Amino acid sequence: NLIWGHHRTYDDYLRLKIRRKKNRKKNILFIDQAVPYHPDLLELNLSAIDEKKYYNSIKKFLVKLKKDSGYDIEISVHPRFGANRLKKFFPKFKVKVGKTIQQIKDTNLIVCHASNALNFAVIYNKPIMFVTNDCLSNSIYPHNEEINSIAKLFGKNSINIDSNPIANIESHLKIDKKAYRNYLINFIKFKGQKKIQSGIIIDQLRKNKFWH
Repeated sequence: NLIWGHHRTYDDYLRLKIRRKKNRKKNILFIDQAVPYHPDLLELNLSAIDEKKYYNSIKKFLVKLKKDSGYDIEISVHPRFGANRLKKFFPKFKVKVGKTIQQIKDTNLIVCHASNALNFAVIYNKPIMFVTNDCLSNSIYPHNEEINSIAKLFGKNSINIDSNPIANIESHLKIDKKAYRNYLINFIKFKGQKKIQSGIIIDQLRKNKFWH
């Protein structure tokens, strides 16, 4: 028999039954992917991105974004790395690790490249701004192609923040509900119970009398 499962991030969403905080100032969340020293890319010898150039580019863009929009800025650190590693680049922003789902639920706009954290953005219907920069464009790894392919699923294009440092976020605060619904169905959860996946599997096995 067929068992309808879902992406593991949906389990994370179900486990963390978090509530949206009230009376928060509007903010923008940057999802850090630790691109300059991501272990998956380093092991394949596909990462030659200069840490300072990359993060200075991100910082310059976020500072301008904060100034022009009036929104607060938060950073969600890649879970494999501690917050201290990024605080030197973003001393004036809130930098958190292990709080990604809560941060996404509380934010008004997500700025990112390409990440599994986008699944939570879809679940909570949060608008997304896809960005790249010269470091990613010149990398041996096809970051731009990856970012653009995901952005297109949402009816968007990525922005090179070094050559086009857009600061007007109004057009980015809207979401395409149909695109979000399609993404949810195709990549997160097609159908079935809103229940932890292991529980769904065990229930089905019991129903089919797998154990004797």
